[in-house]
Amino acid sequence: KLKKVPVIGGTKQFDFEKINELEPDLVIGNKEENYQEGIDDLASRFPVWMSDIQSMEENYDMMRALGLITGCDPEAQLWIARVKENFSKYYKKYSGRVLYMIWRKPYMAAGQDTFISHVMDYLGFENVVLQKRYPEIDPFILEELNPDQIFLSSEPFPFKLKHIQEIEALQPTTKARLVDGEAFSWYGSRLAKVSFDF
Repeated sequence: KLKKVPVIGGTKQFDFEKINELEPDLVIGNKEENYQEGIDDLASRFPVWMSDIQSMEENYDMMRALGLITGCDPEAQLWIARVKENFSKYYKKYSGRVLYMIWRKPYMAAGQDTFISHVMDYLGFENVVLQKRYPEIDPFILEELNPDQIFLSSEPFPFKLKHIQEIEALQPTTKARLVDGEAFSWYGSRLAKVSFDF
């Protein structure tokens, strides 16, 4: 179904002309993904609802809110139940200190106050990065951070197998692995279908 939906720009490249032509009843944005000036511009003409998700509970709140706003509350409640059922299988299933890398050149990691860090905690992992949001990580402090594992996310930077060797050369005592970035960071109904295997 989504293949039939017209694309009207990216998260930071709004096609205002096309949006104006569509005259939407509602614009849904995200604080982390969209840029303030563009959202302000749209809000001057259309109703705008913004999300800012940093925890699983905020994810459920977002799903409930959108269900009510769009008149799809029963469907929203059903998807919330599905996400909860799926995630209940993984609650505190794992353990260990983890560095979750999201970018290369420069290296950047998921810090505190992020949905990624919340999912890690839910699974039982300890995030070794104490800074908030997405700080740059100096390769020379990897030993100081002393993670048990380093997760290399599939997005936003698409880490590949070759990057495992690169990271493990910097921190030979720590195992690096590729992980599904969508499972850790794409909240909403899609979480009903993600899986974790470490």
